[in-house]
Amino acid sequence: MRKTLSLLAALLAVACGGDEQTDTSALQPTITQQEANARYRVKAGRELLIAPSYTNAEGARFTWTCDDEVVCREASYVFRRDKAGIYYLSLRVENDYGAAEDELRVRVDALEAPCITLIEPVGGFTVAADAELTIAPTVENGQTARFRWTIDGEMVGEAAEYLFRRHECGDYEVTFSAANDDGEDSVSFTVKVLSPEQMPFSWEFPQTAYNVARGRTIRLKGWNPVNAFDAEYIWEVDGTERQRGAQLEYRFEALEEGPHEVTVTMRNSYATRSQTLSVNVCAAEGTYYRPADAASRASTVRVFEYLPAPGLWVSGYMYGPLFTATTMAEACAHVQSRFDINYMISLGAWGGYVVAGFDHSVDNSGGGVDLAIRGNPYSYQSEPGVVWVAQDENGDGEPNDTWYELAGSEYDSAETIYDYSVTYYQPTRAQAAVVWRDNRGGGGTIDHNAYWNPSDSYYQPWLPEGECTFYGTRLLDRSYVDASGQTVVPPYDWGYADNAGKSDYDGQFCLFRLSNARTFDGRPADLKYIDFVKIQTGQMGKTALLGETSTEVHHIVDYHLIDRETE
Repeated sequence: MRKTLSLLAALLAVACGGDEQTDTSALQPTITQQEANARYRVKAGRELLIAPSYTNAEGARFTWTCDDEVVCREASYVFRRDKAGIYYLSLRVENDYGAAEDELRVRVDALEAPCITLIEPVGGFTVAADAELTIAPTVENGQTARFRWTIDGEMVGEAAEYLFRRHECGDYEVTFSAANDDGEDSVSFTVKVLSPEQMPFSWEFPQTAYNVARGRTIRLKGWNPVNAFDAEYIWEVDGTERQRGAQLEYRFEALEEGPHEVTVTMRNSYATRSQTLSVNVCAAEGTYYRPADAASRASTVRVFEYLPAPGLWVSGYMYGPLFTATTMAEACAHVQSRFDINYMISLGAWGGYVVAGFDHSVDNSGGGVDLAIRGNPYSYQSEPGVVWVAQDENGDGEPNDTWYELAGSEYDSAETIYDYSVTYYQPTRAQAAVVWRDNRGGGGTIDHNAYWNPSDSYYQPWLPEGECTFYGTRLLDRSYVDASGQTVVPPYDWGYADNAGKSDYDGQFCLFRLSNARTFDGRPADLKYIDFVKIQTGQMGKTALLGETSTEVHHIVDYHLIDRETE
């Protein structure tokens, strides 16, 4: 009987021991995070309360660690970091029956306070009495911003732009502010309201010296007149009036060799202004022709100008700068060194260009292929560049002669814009977007992308200080995002650099015919040969993934000598 009781006692002890182990497991703590997958997000400098829910946590011990350092011993943790980045936390909850652990990730985003850029004209904002002036600042991080305009302390608007108009002449103090939850910015400036006779007249002459072969006709042109009012333009050649009227351009017929002085005078009811141009009529075409010989190189041998518009890929990548040129000469030497080894350069946004020359004249075959330009186009991603050609008309070896556009498939399109110009403004702070304005009332930004290119500025140091204006032909931007989220920049049919056209791209080179050269008024130029090539980014476009549309060039080749490229 005593043996039986002892056995029963032992069995009960084992049974009780098993029940006690099960109860201990059930009493261990558990952790449930507020956010799915324990992923949290907060902005720099802001507090984030991380408060998981627990079971069996009464009297438990809590340990939060970050970078192997204990940062908290409470059930909840107030996280704050001033620097953007990814932070990893470990949480351990322990009681007398066991422990639970969890890993958390916190993404700290940089603050995105509004940042205002306002391009103020030289001499400040001026407008005639009763005339309208649209003031359109650029606001980075302005998507959710609240705007406010005041004039002389009185609130007058809450939109991103303001249409200024006043009847009384005088100075008006204007303030524009933008604010969101991350911060605010403001800018103040003066608008001068003047009578018409006080309004300053301005115009642009990007070219004041011309060389042209005898027998040709070129266009002399002033650009972008401001405050012309009822202007009349008088054109004189060597002291003799040749044209009078509203046209700020003149067809110069190069009939007599030698230097000629052309003066254009603007007269309106309030002012008179003159500009002198020089035209050198050179010997007839062919005088300075340079035939190719056995020593001639197939590709261009000298880069004369490299003036890229601001762009993401011009001078660097995420791995560091491509080069550190500070002068035009250094930039040109860099480009030639890349052309010599068939490496790519970027021309930046619309208008950016490169000018290169051959060691011989490239013949016009009369309809066949004469030039080959290598880029990196794809059928889904082409960034077409307009190609211009010139002869060395004055024989000095420099590209200071008449440029002729090579017509492509969009030459006669109603969507192609001629006589187009864009001014890019040098940023005044590091890693800021570059603001641009065109001569048709448009504008925008070349955005800074610190991930792909963290350099301080995409406005290159050898560009003119403050601002740089480009002139040329603008092609329609056709980029879009397809259903899969892929950015597509489709090619044009034919006639452009860095463009996978249907009939003029052989898988490596875009092919060009000198027979497509056109004069300023669209007529065939009938050039027998050329010496210089200019390639210019043709579209003003940008996408979230690729940045701005920017023509890219590897090198430029005389197609008649292309076999020498592999020798």
